[in-house]
Amino acid sequence: YALVKAWKADKLGNLIFRKTTRNFNVPMCKAARITVAEVEELVETGTFSPEDIHIPAVYVDRVVVGEKYEKRIEQRTIRGSTKSSPKSSDSVRERIIRRAALEFKDGMFANLGI
Repeated sequence: YALVKAWKADKLGNLIFRKTTRNFNVPMCKAARITVAEVEELVETGTFSPEDIHIPAVYVDRVVVGEKYEKRIEQRTIRGSTKSSPKSSDSVRERIIRRAALEFKDGMFANLGI
């Protein structure tokens, strides 16, 4: 079985994916014996041009129209003021340098790739 989420489907079952859903849904649909697709929008047959279709209807057994879609992963974040702490990247770099220096003994050397 393949349970996939598509952006749009026509009434025949041709699917169009959006963004990263194109990564693994296409091979999953083609490899599965039964494919069930949940879509955001169901449109009339003939709405899509043939080159826009990602999965032809021959690979899709059932189409289910979803009701509510919450994009919980997508969150807008705004960076706070950066004036107070310029040390964040510098302190990490300095900590790495100090740790590496502890590993060296007299006569040892390192190629820094510079």
